[in-house]
Amino acid sequence: MDTAAELNRFLRGLCAALDVEAEVVTSLGALGTEAAIHRPDQKTIFVSRERMDFGIVWSISTEASQKRRHPSAQGAIRSLAALLAPSKPAGRVLFASDRGLEA
Repeated sequence: MDTAAELNRFLRGLCAALDVEAEVVTSLGALGTEAAIHRPDQKTIFVSRERMDFGIVWSISTEASQKRRHPSAQGAIRSLAALLAPSKPAGRVLFASDRGLEA
């Protein structure tokens, strides 16, 4: 997810999964990819995905909040979901293999 288009697709998909109407604008910044999530009558959410020496860091903030930094996409998704749809309960994602289904 090193391009602005990939981050845009990811964030639009997250908004759709949370059933949130939003406009997502992405760009390439000095440190990585950046995005702004604009929702009608709501605070804009700013997201950046920066490549650091130790790995990828997601930063999330609003106009009124400090940056929250996450070393994984899971933490970033949880933080974004709390900002985009605070009334929805937190969910969990489970990954499973279908290897056992082959006979």
